[in-house]
Amino acid sequence: MGEGRRGGAGIDSCAMVAGSEMIAAMAAVDKGNAQDKSEVRLTVLFVCMGNCVRSQMAEALARHQVADVIVAQSAGLRPLGFIDPTARAVVEERGASMEGQFSKGLHDHSLHPSDVIVNMSGVPGTSVHFFHGRVFEDWPIGDPFGEDIVTHRNICDDIEARIKQLAARLRAESAKAS
Repeated sequence: MGEGRRGGAGIDSCAMVAGSEMIAAMAAVDKGNAQDKSEVRLTVLFVCMGNCVRSQMAEALARHQVADVIVAQSAGLRPLGFIDPTARAVVEERGASMEGQFSKGLHDHSLHPSDVIVNMSGVPGTSVHFFHGRVFEDWPIGDPFGEDIVTHRNICDDIEARIKQLAARLRAESAKAS
């Protein structure tokens, strides 16, 4: 998938990172620091358009639910500079928190180099210059910005399911690599 390639299978036929690219990313992260492969965590950058709703939800949910395998961060192609209060409320309903998160762009100094980019912007990853040469996935997720709380909850359900699937794939790839 990254570098313009698409591979694997996933929810709703969305583009997924090919297994060999995932293993390579995990090997690059390992650098011998982990006691065993099960301790390897990948830095995942969740990206949407404004870094106001979808990518913020994804970052918070990943930190809360799958921190054993993902170091989550988020950014926007055109950050709006705030986090949508409805998105915050929906995440808090799930027992997660957006504490410390803020809206930012792809080049923000607070971001760490990412191993995998999850693109929810609606713009194909192959056409985003920042993604070129990087491992990325395109997730076709609707934008609930400005919509009611029920729509936010439905989008959050979709994001949560995809994060759990991504974490399961990362765990499986880690097990294969060990």
